[in-house]
Amino acid sequence: MIVGEADVAVENHLIVATPIRNGVAACRKLLALLSTPETSEHLNRVIRCRHLTTGAVASIPWRDDVG
Repeated sequence: MIVGEADVAVENHLIVATPIRNGVAACRKLLALLSTPETSEHLNRVIRCRHLTTGAVASIPWRDDVG
C-alpha cells in the first residue's frame, strides 16, 4: 500500500485502487479481502487465461466481516 501525493509508476500486473471514502482504512480492508482464500477462489472461477480484467476485479464479492 502506498500512501501519499507523489506520482507512482505502476507495472501492468498490479491492481491500483483509490478509495472513494475512508482513506487508508478502506485500503486496508481491501487488502484483507484480496488476501482471503474465498477471493482467490472467486477470481480463479471468473478469469480466463489467468489475466485479471476490470470486470473480474469488480465482481469480487465485498465482505464487511473482513479487515
